[in-house]
Amino acid sequence: MEYTQLFLSHEKKCERDTISSLKTQLELTENLLNFYYSIYKKQSEDSETDLTLLDLALLIIHTRILKGFSCLFGLLKRGHYCECQSLQRDLFELIYLCEYLLKNPEKVDNWWHGEEIKHRHVANDLELDEPIRKMYGSMCDFTHPNIKGARSNLVLEPSSRQIFFRCNPVFHLATAHGLLIQQISFLYISTRQLFYHFEKYNHFNSDDEQTIQNFYGEWQKERVEWENLMSEGDYDMFPIFFK
Repeated sequence: MEYTQLFLSHEKKCERDTISSLKTQLELTENLLNFYYSIYKKQSEDSETDLTLLDLALLIIHTRILKGFSCLFGLLKRGHYCECQSLQRDLFELIYLCEYLLKNPEKVDNWWHGEEIKHRHVANDLELDEPIRKMYGSMCDFTHPNIKGARSNLVLEPSSRQIFFRCNPVFHLATAHGLLIQQISFLYISTRQLFYHFEKYNHFNSDDEQTIQNFYGEWQKERVEWENLMSEGDYDMFPIFFK
């Protein structure tokens, strides 16, 4: 079998296993993504409102965020966990860049005209707490060409203690589950961010706000379940990788 065919067959198997094992979490992610898109669509298609520069900046950034989530969903289902971490890092930076601009609207003009706003400055200005910074650092490990990210393609075979190179996606429940919880978290934050900034233009209604609150409850339920599984000690992300 040619490598391309082999690779695609592994992707298909990962997708079947992911859908079978994480149906509830996938449905929540897809429903939240669709709702996020509906909020984005209501505002982005408004041709009558005179938008501020901050409004335009947020819509441009959220356009990229929305596309990123669509790519992320497919990568995760097909078993590309390292690539998911890298893309989620990009989304993390974009989401918190929006938070920074919302807090510092006087910075929008400089950003609009090409001034770079480094994430380190954003994190310090927003006073992101240590767990959030730690999560960001973990995602960076799978973005930069360092040993921690690179060795994720090595597999240690327990019985023989041999090391194998892994060039095809392999389904792993704990890893897929953990990345889905992260994705749901980022999706909720993005949706809430867009909704509460643009609600001043009256495109949204009480049903939209109630939907956001409902998604918050579902997200918290999934997060608690995930944390309980992790605390039991038998549910470790990336255990199949050589360490």
